[in-house]
Amino acid sequence: MISIRQILEELPSLNREERRELSLRLLEMDSTPEEAADLAVCEHSAALGFAMLDELEAEAQTP
Repeated sequence: MISIRQILEELPSLNREERRELSLRLLEMDSTPEEAADLAVCEHSAALGFAMLDELEAEAQTP
């Protein structure tokens, strides 16, 4: 079994996407069904917003 200390030691080696997924999983585990539904809506909205920002950033870098 993995200890909490081992988990904490591994966190810095995770990339941003992996840390985000881990955070979402932890929130889901402690959420009521209603909170989980709200979280899913917020996650979807955030994903759309980040995709838009990524597109704008890519356009700005294009010569």
